Amino acid sequence: MKKMQGKAQEAVGRVRETAGNASGRDGLRAKGKAERGEARAKLAAQYTKDAPAQRLKGKQTGRPFIAASRSEA
Repeated sequence: MKKMQGKAQEAVGRVRETAGNASGRDGLRAKGKAERGEARAKLAAQYTKDAPAQRLKGKQTGRPFIAASRSEA
């Protein structure tokens, strides 16, 4: 459930950032970017928290947030 909330928060941040870019409002763009960063941090914590349990079940854990964050650095 928390992963879905993190993904939703990241999507809201992306929408705000895009709206800020389109309208030229730097404050809105910055707020969206900050919200996306906060959502990624929450997702990273959740993936890290779930990793040992997933390994015990024999499942692979993916970390899509790392690839996305590196491309925007």
